[in-house]
Amino acid sequence: MTQSIVEGAKALEATLGGMRESVRKRIMRTAVNRSLTIIAREIRKSVPKATTPGHNMKRVKKSVGSRPYKAKRDYYAGKTGLRVGNRILDKELGITSSTVAPHAHWVPLGTNERRTKKGARRGKVTPRPFVDSAASRAEPAALEEMRQRFKKQFDKEVEKERRKNRRKG
Repeated sequence: MTQSIVEGAKALEATLGGMRESVRKRIMRTAVNRSLTIIAREIRKSVPKATTPGHNMKRVKKSVGSRPYKAKRDYYAGKTGLRVGNRILDKELGITSSTVAPHAHWVPLGTNERRTKKGARRGKVTPRPFVDSAASRAEPAALEEMRQRFKKQFDKEVEKERRKNRRKG
């Protein structure tokens, strides 16, 4: 899991502090959501090909998702990875419980030798870690996109406040 902390200038923090809480939340949420999307897209691209003939990794790719959450009072964070977020079951996108891979976490983590209750061998899954490397590759682009989205949403909210004040005044 990749962790990045983005800190702004004191003036920007003071400006955000002067805004309503709902506006601050909206600005932060849009920036975090966009950066999580960039990372999830890179993870989907780097899902390895299946090693067993006749198998594919479509379901594993569909299992990649992201979920933003509020970490502290004014700080937002998020998770991106396999079987994370609302993407797991989304009927509008055609993603149901039968189309996602319940075993998706086996691909990067691997398994030991598996056996049935009667002792029959079922093999093991060799770990192929790709999530961490994909997330670290996507991190610079995600941070840049977060900055751009933050600025764009900030400007949008400031303009919205100006229009509101003109109508009142």
